[in-house]
Amino acid sequence: MLAFLATIIMNIMKEFRPAFVLFFCVTGIGGRQALRMTEDTPYDLILMDQRMPEMGGTETLQNIRAQEGGKNTATSVICLTADAVQGARERYLAEGFTDYLTKPVEILSLEAALMKYLPQEKVERLKKAGTEIDRDMQARSAADRDMPASGDRGQTMSREEALRFIREETPKLLSSLQSLVADLNPYFKTEEKPDADAPEISGEELEEFYEAIPEFVAVYDQDGILRLLRQLEGYRLPETEQERIMLIRKYANTSDWNGLRDVMNRREQA
Repeated sequence: MLAFLATIIMNIMKEFRPAFVLFFCVTGIGGRQALRMTEDTPYDLILMDQRMPEMGGTETLQNIRAQEGGKNTATSVICLTADAVQGARERYLAEGFTDYLTKPVEILSLEAALMKYLPQEKVERLKKAGTEIDRDMQARSAADRDMPASGDRGQTMSREEALRFIREETPKLLSSLQSLVADLNPYFKTEEKPDADAPEISGEELEEFYEAIPEFVAVYDQDGILRLLRQLEGYRLPETEQERIMLIRKYANTSDWNGLRDVMNRREQA
């Protein structure tokens, strides 16, 4: 769903120090809503999932381009898809997309696309000591960013020191968090099952849910996974999927990333 994807994009945006002073994002939940939004409101750039309910990305794009008097007939539209086979990019460009990014979306690829396709007059670069930050986006990695200060020395950690600190402390922190969650769980209301008359979730919607989970796991975004699970509320789940969803909820609540990876790996192998 486009709503899942928008959540992923916005969480990725928080993972790096952006070159923009202001970034405003609006989201839709499917192709038909996208058409209503683009008909009257001009956008600087559109990120469109290829797989959406009601209307796919390609069909939505073609309808946007054909809107009589539409505000986005010439707006750049980037296709977001898990289709990474050879020739996919050329195929999507031939279908009319301005560019294409594969999912899970990588931070630097997204940043490069935003810098390339947003109107340059609306982009402001951060300044540091009066000099524009000049970043080589192909070579930069997350580990090359400024490291946190060392509390006991008041100095900046080296890359090696920071990575060693993360490796040593992360298991301890996760263990403490899991213990805390386990202690608090009895005090929270048990989630009620959906009403028997609730609609059963469609296969397409369930597949979009499963596709989104690994993308959140990759950036250790517990809140993102819990938001996805809340979107399932109000639907009846197929009996064959109830145990899997229960495990995903359990591992997400305790930040058990290895457990989540195991669940998704077993699903892929099934």
